Order: sequence, then structure tokens, then C-alpha cells
Amino acid sequence: MKLITALSPVFLMLSILSPAAHAAAPTVEILNATWGGKDVTSLAQKHCDRANPCHYKVSERYLGKPAVAGVVDFELSWKCRDGEPREMQTVRSKREGETFEFACQPFIAKAEPKTVERLVQAGQRARNSIARLIQDPERGKQIRSEMNQSCVEYLSALYRSEQSLKSQCVTDLSDTLELFPFRSGLHDAVFFHYTDSEAPGRIVTDASKTESERHNELFTFLRERDGEHSLYVAEDPESTMIWGQNRLTVTLKAGARLIQREQAEKIGSCLSEIDNRHPGLMAACGTYVRPRTVLMLAILEDNGIALYDYFGAGEDHGRMWFHLVGPEGVEKIEFSRR
Repeated sequence: MKLITALSPVFLMLSILSPAAHAAAPTVEILNATWGGKDVTSLAQKHCDRANPCHYKVSERYLGKPAVAGVVDFELSWKCRDGEPREMQTVRSKREGETFEFACQPFIAKAEPKTVERLVQAGQRARNSIARLIQDPERGKQIRSEMNQSCVEYLSALYRSEQSLKSQCVTDLSDTLELFPFRSGLHDAVFFHYTDSEAPGRIVTDASKTESERHNELFTFLRERDGEHSLYVAEDPESTMIWGQNRLTVTLKAGARLIQREQAEKIGSCLSEIDNRHPGLMAACGTYVRPRTVLMLAILEDNGIALYDYFGAGEDHGRMWFHLVGPEGVEKIEFSRR
């Protein structure tokens, strides 16, 4: 096996070749790219075409000055090239310095839609996510009761066909841990939850389950209860101690994404983009997405958003207290008593 690494000021490209490699191995194909009002397709193709993966950094230093002074909008469309029916994907940025990764996996033909029971038996979609619970009349009873029936039916059909509410619009509203403007100025990915309930401690210390299973079970436990669909966490270890004697310390995965309160309130504007891809969504589920609702949490979870700003009356705790959306962004959860 031979590892070939090509480095440039803008991109890092890694390709692994072996005697078993063949022409159908997927690689990145850049379709078009614009930067500040000018076409930079050839630049992107020069560095990323036929690579897999490719890391692309948006920078005036390498892309040149934008055609319109001060306008740093960037947009790039790409797909995987291997002779199979691949979908085009588009990334967008409104700030310089952001880095995107383009990576292709071997093509797998889309399977026939499966029932929830068959998905469980096959070990697929192992997480107990909002998507999973919407389809489950028993454990998802509370979640389903908070939605109108047409929305439950629409989303159940969508998830059974293994689709999602993924939206570039939602991703554009979020920040990485490194860029999020935490009030403390820290970016250590560690958050705290206090409670007097013993149940969360029992769940996250259950040695009979894997760590991933424990995380899944904790959120299923929360989502089976009225209004408790996310876990309230604080960035500091002291401001929420009054909530209980038991502490959960949550560490997020590298690359976890967050949404500020002001941006979360704009998620409703992304519905039209999602509806264009899934016609009938807005007719079934409505056009107003509010914080803490099932539809908003489903959208956030499908887009890999780990946290969003705490919404509450009274004192402002924005950028300090958060809703932990679901298990997907969690690296580990530790239990202790104070």
C-alpha cells in the first residue's frame, strides 16, 4: 500500500492507493465555485478534482480579492465521481477562514424502506433519536402527541425511507465550538447538568450497556416525558448547582456545532429550502418553527447541531446555558454527586 500526500497552502489532499484499487473508486468532482462575485471553479478543480478526501479553506490569500470589495460570499457545488448516480452537494460560507471537507464513500444502492422493527433488528439507526421516536407509537407516544397527525405521518414516511431534514441553510446558521462566542471565552467542549433525579445517574452508569447505548437511553428517557426533549446544560460548573445534588458532566465531540439564540429563531426561514426537497412538509407540519418543539429538534438533530442557546424568561443566560439537542454530538457523559 502506498500513501501519497499532496500539500498546498490551501488544501490537504490524501489518497490511498493499493494494488486492489480500481477505476471506480470514488473521488471528488468540483462542478462550480464562486468567491466574492467571481468564478473560481478552475482553482477548486485544480486542487480537489479526483482527490478523496479534500480539505478546502476559504481565504483571500489563495483565492484573490473578491470582485466586489468586502463581499466574501463563497459557494461551491460538488459530487462524487465513480460512474454511479450521485447527488450534487453545495456548501456556502459568508466568512473568510472557514474550512470544508469533501469526502466520498463507496456507493451503496438505496435499500427499500424498512419498518421501525426491521431497522431495530438489523441494528441500523441505532440511536434513539427524534426521528426514531416519531416512528415508534410506544416509546414515542409523548413526542407524537405534541405534533399534529399529518406531521407525524409525513415525517414517519420520510424517516422510513431513510431520508432526513438536512439543510445547508441550517448549517449556515451554526458555528463550531471553536468559533462560538461563549460568554466565558472558553471553548473546552465540557458542559454541566444538575438534577435531584436518580434516573439519569442510573442510566449513564449502567455497565451492561455500551457508552453509545447509555447516551441514547438517556435522551429516550427525557423524550418520553412531557416537554423534556433536550438536556439543559451550562458551560460553567456552578451557575446551575441549585437544580440538584447529582451532576452530569457532558463532553462534546470534536467538530460539534452550536446555534446562537438569534440564529435559532431564523430556522423557520430554512423550511422553504427543506420543503423544496421534500414537497408537502410545510403543508403537513406548518410553517412556524419554535424553540423546544419536536419539529425544531428534529431539524437540529438531522443537521448535526449539538447545542442551541437556552430560551427562558427572566435573566439573560444566552451563550452560557444551552439545550443539548441529542446524543449524536456527545463524546461522553460522566455522573457524580456534589
